[in-house]
Amino acid sequence: MLTQDVIAAVRETLTNVAKHAHATSVSVDVELAGDELTINVADNGVGVGDPSTASGVANLRTRAGHHHGSFVLTAGPGGGQWLSGE
Repeated sequence: MLTQDVIAAVRETLTNVAKHAHATSVSVDVELAGDELTINVADNGVGVGDPSTASGVANLRTRAGHHHGSFVLTAGPGGGQWLSGE
């Protein structure tokens, strides 16, 4: 189930970038250190409007929570967004 959720989370973030960010580049970093998995997706797009109303953001938060993790959405350097799920 974790593998499926990781794939779904990366797919969701890339879909959000493609649909909404108007980005010209995006990077994905998946890291496993011990028993902690971190997914970082960064783009150089316009960012999110109101993340509390976005169903994709809610889905990402729910997926992370199912694995006792967290989801953080913050502005990244250079105007893009960092989407992280741990």
